[in-house]
Amino acid sequence: MKNKSYILNGKRYRIEFAKLRGKNNGYCDNPNSKSKKIRIHERRASKRLLEDLLHEMLHACNWDAAEEWVTDTAHSLANVLWDQGYRLEKENEKGTI
Repeated sequence: MKNKSYILNGKRYRIEFAKLRGKNNGYCDNPNSKSKKIRIHERRASKRLLEDLLHEMLHACNWDAAEEWVTDTAHSLANVLWDQGYRLEKENEKGTI
């Protein structure tokens, strides 16, 4: 997975994948902060990683949304995308495996 920047709801976020401590699966910085990041806990189960990424991107796009809405929406979207066959591809130094 690449650490890369993206525009989400008009704001640039750097998405980083790393091992996070504690029970947190991800973090999203306030859209008004400088050098905004979304940090996602790397996982072996790509479906959970997909859901965590969607969850944090929803925060970036709608910062004031209730946590329950963000959690439920990310879960629903991940289920649909997974059912439609979306999967993460592993990469090596030369490109996609």
